Amino acid sequence: MSNIPLARDMLRAVIQCIDDPAIKRQLHKVLSLMTREKYVRHARLVSQEITDAMKRKVHKLSENLNLTETDIARRCGLRNAGRVSEILNGKR
Repeated sequence: MSNIPLARDMLRAVIQCIDDPAIKRQLHKVLSLMTREKYVRHARLVSQEITDAMKRKVHKLSENLNLTETDIARRCGLRNAGRVSEILNGKR
């Protein structure tokens, strides 16, 4: 199994033991390939806030009618049927 953080630490230790500047530059290039930039969210969040009233409506529609989660989402004005699933499974 790979362990990139450990490999970076080991490579840094090796770089310190080397005197040749050309080899050090090459190893630093290799080291730079073993890291990645932190993820930055570019799109703003557009999820609708789930209210208690909306939760009650979703549960009522789910229990009383034979509707799919997509149909329930449409009736509740939700853009994403996944939000209905989250409500029904207690995650919202």
